[in-house]
Amino acid sequence: MKHLLLSLIFFSWSYANTIGIKTPTLRNLPYEYKNSLINFFITAFSDIEKYNPEKKYSYVIKPFFSSIAGSYNLCLDIYSGNNIIQVMCISASDCQALADKFYLIPKKINFLKFKSKPIIKNSILKILTSSKKFEEKLKVVSRNGDTLINYIEIKKPEINGKNQLTVGKSIINIDTVILNNLDANRLFEKILQGYRFREIIILNIY
Repeated sequence: MKHLLLSLIFFSWSYANTIGIKTPTLRNLPYEYKNSLINFFITAFSDIEKYNPEKKYSYVIKPFFSSIAGSYNLCLDIYSGNNIIQVMCISASDCQALADKFYLIPKKINFLKFKSKPIIKNSILKILTSSKKFEEKLKVVSRNGDTLINYIEIKKPEINGKNQLTVGKSIINIDTVILNNLDANRLFEKILQGYRFREIIILNIY
């Protein structure tokens, strides 16, 4: 009886996480987005973990994440055993719009449930740059060209008390802020976490 009880406990532990998510395949995107995307799914949804080939899962998710002409496309291939049972794809012109669609995933994949309701946080992006001339509205991209934030207005650097993120030594080419991959990934993570950047503040460095 004792051995049976231990076996049942081990069996329950082995299947506690029933969904495995594999490392995403990326195209035309910064390499750093891989872990950020996986971490989003593990943090946001219940009963999901990074795929372990030694374990059995009720479902396995394989993400394909790409950028074409600055827009995003994410497809999730969903397997049960060795059989693909569903393919779900979403696309968006920028990362903030994509993240909004992420929050609708449970309506399309019935076994995915949020751990808690996503909270949207209106935020300010602070740009450190030596660039002097630029437009009144800017979009923000990575060096791969994917659009993290579509055109938003520049504000005077006097706003305090809101959610903020500062990204450093950025290049501004007329109407486009170009981030290095580390800063692009920091912004990507914040957007997935619910930050929505509505304003930009330019901080000039000389």
